[in-house]
Amino acid sequence: MDTKEQNNTVETINDRNWNILLDAIDRERVVPIIGDEFFYIKDEESGTDMRIDTFLIRELSRKFNINDETVDFTTITDTIDVENFKNRRNAGKKTDLYFEIDSILRTTRVRCRNNIEEFLAIGKFPLILTTSYVPGLESSLYATFGNVVVKVYDKSSRNDIDGTLSANTPTLYYLFGKESRINKSYKVTDDDFLDYLHMWHNIETRPEKISKYLSGKFLLLLGCNYPNWLFRFFWHSIRNFSLSSATSEMQGVVTRTKVGEDKELMRFLSRIQTEIFENGSIFINEFMDRWEKRQAQKPDTTIESNEQKADNDEIDVFISYADEDRDKAAYVAEKLEALGAKTWFDKRELKSSDLYETIIEEKISKAKRFMPIISSTTLIPGRRFFRKEWAMAIREMDFRYGLPYFAPVVIDDSNINSEQIPKPFRDAHAININAEDCEMQLKKLIRSFR
Repeated sequence: MDTKEQNNTVETINDRNWNILLDAIDRERVVPIIGDEFFYIKDEESGTDMRIDTFLIRELSRKFNINDETVDFTTITDTIDVENFKNRRNAGKKTDLYFEIDSILRTTRVRCRNNIEEFLAIGKFPLILTTSYVPGLESSLYATFGNVVVKVYDKSSRNDIDGTLSANTPTLYYLFGKESRINKSYKVTDDDFLDYLHMWHNIETRPEKISKYLSGKFLLLLGCNYPNWLFRFFWHSIRNFSLSSATSEMQGVVTRTKVGEDKELMRFLSRIQTEIFENGSIFINEFMDRWEKRQAQKPDTTIESNEQKADNDEIDVFISYADEDRDKAAYVAEKLEALGAKTWFDKRELKSSDLYETIIEEKISKAKRFMPIISSTTLIPGRRFFRKEWAMAIREMDFRYGLPYFAPVVIDDSNINSEQIPKPFRDAHAININAEDCEMQLKKLIRSFR
């Protein structure tokens, strides 16, 4: 036995294979498959982040008075079956595991890890798969891209992907169902998983378009911690029955915890030209570092000369602010411009005149995004010019046909949901200038219109 197996360690990806992966992503040939590892719930009791399954099992155990440290979803299902038998004469008291999970998640916010949001926001993935049943990715993708196609596999061939996929409007596909109130409409237990895999493995119930699309793509499994035998069944099903490749080059990457303890799985992945990375978050961090360096080395064909910019008068973001907030608005403008966006930020005092209003309305109509700066000042009622800008922007929405347009930024502790804020702004994804991920959110905003 060699030293690597004795120490249960997993080799990191070498530079050559990193370049293969980066090239494949650049050509939009990579399909990320996102597992439960990247979704969590902020538990109010402990103040800590909890895995979704851990949180749900705790809440369900409390509801059904299960005192067992080894409890899992199958145990809970058995308990519910016993309760239903007791209540067989009273149909109103019957329930099931899927209804109970849906009831909990309807009042619980599922969060997505920032690193996976930043990874997907590079805009190179026409198709994104998730093995989770929770809608943890949808809000993040909508905030980044403005529009997303959502598909859910329902154990039949009819719910397939569209004929043409676009990285600008990615398709999010739930491989094993999505949380709902319908019994057995998504994967929770191991029995559910086997049932879904059987359907994926069956040519009559597997969607044809997605099956063909996946068969020729580079798969990137992030946070899917299945044991050896189950992983093989999963991979075989998703890969359209084929494990062989026409090339000896790397065909995929799998990140999962404690993979080094499963020698059989490591050997299997090696045979199918698939690299292993033991920690999904570390993998994404290294990827983003390499990706940003690679992008920085590319010749910038999008930067025009100042004269050309002046001629085409293109505006990415129109920044609207109260005069008292000018310094912070300028800070936001500088951040956006440093990230490559062209802003309209008028440093003059906002004085109303027919000519000035005409210029402002023209700039608002040309901007890809309208960014109202929200502060305690803007919550104070009164006749202010920034409110006229707000009204102009809301009228402009009539010409946008539902496309994303508003990008509010909160610069203090003001409540974006205040009645003093127009509803279209409240309904949009707001960025907080004081949040740790502010720069990442600004990057995502820029990627949404590039």
